[in-house]
Amino acid sequence: MKRLKSLDITFENCEGATFFTTDIEHVRMTDITSNVLITSSGRVYKTKNVGSVVLNILPSGDRLCEIQPNTKKPKFVFQRIMEYPDITHIDLTYDNGKIESYNVNWENATPNGENNKLQKTKLRDDGVLVIVISDIFNIEEPEDA
Repeated sequence: MKRLKSLDITFENCEGATFFTTDIEHVRMTDITSNVLITSSGRVYKTKNVGSVVLNILPSGDRLCEIQPNTKKPKFVFQRIMEYPDITHIDLTYDNGKIESYNVNWENATPNGENNKLQKTKLRDDGVLVIVISDIFNIEEPEDA
């Protein structure tokens, strides 16, 4: 049986953050679809899309995030996620080395398309960061997801 080793999120500007299983309280990904695109040159592209995500990250996951060179000073992951609703992908890495990548549901919140209107975050009193990316689940009641 394969077990989850880590969960990686990628932001719109290609920065990212890694969370290990010890950092994760809860993950739920629903309405997953697969797509295949074949170009005229014969290249095959396979993608998976996730309609709704509920992700609860424990305080241990709040580390400095990976940032691009020449950007502002480094931020902690929770601060970065709460300031910018722009998670684009989630990668699940298993202990056998296999990686599954998912595009998250996205609806532009700004004209330049840098923020996702469907992404909501909340820092609970116990320090857990709750992230909901969905057009059907509510940030106030993510346990229903």
